[in-house]
Amino acid sequence: MSLFRKPHGMSIVGQGGKIMLFTLPSLLTAILVHARLPQAAALPEGLGLLKPAGYLLLPLGLVLWGTAVIQLMAGFSKGRLVTTGAYGVVRNPIYSSVTFFILPAVALLTLTWVYLVASVFLYSGVMIFIGKEEKQLAAVFGKEYEDYQAEVDRMVPLRRPRATGHRGSPVARRRLLACGLWASLLYVATDLMAASWYTGYSITGQNYSELLASGAPTRSPMILVSIAYNLLVGAFAAGVWGLASPKRTARITAAVMTCYAALSLVTPLFFQMDLRGAEVTSRGSLHAPMTAVMSLFILLSMGFGAFLLGRRFRLYSFATIAIVILFGVLTGLQAPRLEAGQSTPWMGLTERVNIYATMVWFAALAIGLLGMKKGKGQAQLTEAKNIFKR
Repeated sequence: MSLFRKPHGMSIVGQGGKIMLFTLPSLLTAILVHARLPQAAALPEGLGLLKPAGYLLLPLGLVLWGTAVIQLMAGFSKGRLVTTGAYGVVRNPIYSSVTFFILPAVALLTLTWVYLVASVFLYSGVMIFIGKEEKQLAAVFGKEYEDYQAEVDRMVPLRRPRATGHRGSPVARRRLLACGLWASLLYVATDLMAASWYTGYSITGQNYSELLASGAPTRSPMILVSIAYNLLVGAFAAGVWGLASPKRTARITAAVMTCYAALSLVTPLFFQMDLRGAEVTSRGSLHAPMTAVMSLFILLSMGFGAFLLGRRFRLYSFATIAIVILFGVLTGLQAPRLEAGQSTPWMGLTERVNIYATMVWFAALAIGLLGMKKGKGQAQLTEAKNIFKR
């Protein structure tokens, strides 16, 4: 029993149970999709050249994982902090090895993308839950652990946390937060422009995904826009992650936003909609459920993000959630006509009310957070809350 729990209350598994419960659904889904829908899970044929990289990543990940497990068991049994070997590369080598080496290796060796999604969920789970474990370690080992934190990164191998971690400069953080505003502006502007480029396209009668559908004349440029947009959302999430207060809420919001950005990037790349009236493909048939999951992460981002600013912003966020759900349902009611290749006079309009409400919310959050004054703790958030308080 002493091997797994010490008198100071720490367990050898730490927050591992919560992290695994958070990650397990995505991993099981990845395995299921790979087994039952291999064509939908497959990477583009052009990426087959990357398969040899999987043979390099897998042994590196297994060595890092195995070394970390052995060191942890030996160090924990003696009640000492392990900072060398695998733990000199990264503070959480067991999670890091699976996130950055083992799961990507499996994806490359099987030429499937679904395991990369599981990797994103694992990384997000660590970022959400590991903070409690770090506080326990700091309480037990004091300055020794604080010095270790300053020298070795939490998850990214060989990265110095003070150079690129969440304690980055206020200027860098503000630039990251500004990406939320730029992402929203990019999305809306390119939607309007692409609709004018697509001959015969109706912005009120056709949905956004038709601009990225297989065979659509606007697919290539809009894919580039999608990549840029989701990179901006990811950068915005990184800025939200670095907020000093409320720290846990900020990190959960950032993790959920990252999942949204990942799905928003993957869906048009690999699960693009089929052209209206064309034969339904296996990938095209998964476009709607992938979009539904992506929408869930948008709603979760709003739900948690509502508590990052003041009461007025919280009420505004809840109102936006209601609008997104309402117009999402109205859009969904027209889906049977779309699947039948028939006209949908108001589908583009109802969907764009849903989308633009989301973009305005992201922009409002970014503007509110950019209103923060330099400082620490709760004082850092006061100015931003005042923007929406009354």
